[in-house]
Amino acid sequence: MPNDPHKILIVEDHENTRTLYAAEFRDAGYAVVTAENGIKALAVLEQEPFDLVMTDLMMPEIEGSTVIMYMRKYLPKVPVIIVSAYNEEAKYHGLVKGFFLKPVDMDKLKQAVKDLLAAGPV
Repeated sequence: MPNDPHKILIVEDHENTRTLYAAEFRDAGYAVVTAENGIKALAVLEQEPFDLVMTDLMMPEIEGSTVIMYMRKYLPKVPVIIVSAYNEEAKYHGLVKGFFLKPVDMDKLKQAVKDLLAAGPV
């Protein structure tokens, strides 16, 4: 259906942050799936298609960098946005479509997601 909402995967180990992001994007009209770590994110990515992935970098077990490398190898057209407390933007230049430092300006993050999804597949 053409009116189906865009589907976003949010990968964030801090429950309060994950819940906040999910609520904000659901309220903005997106279909949201969350994962609390990289292991769960990779499992979900193998099962479901997504229009965009938003990931933290530093997480227990499997870090966001592993999720990003998986995305670039197996799902190269799906845009990835990093939301992290660690400024490693230069390290991921060219691999992701956006980098936001925590605490994030939610309006700017939502605008970036909207713009990326409006642009279509990478």
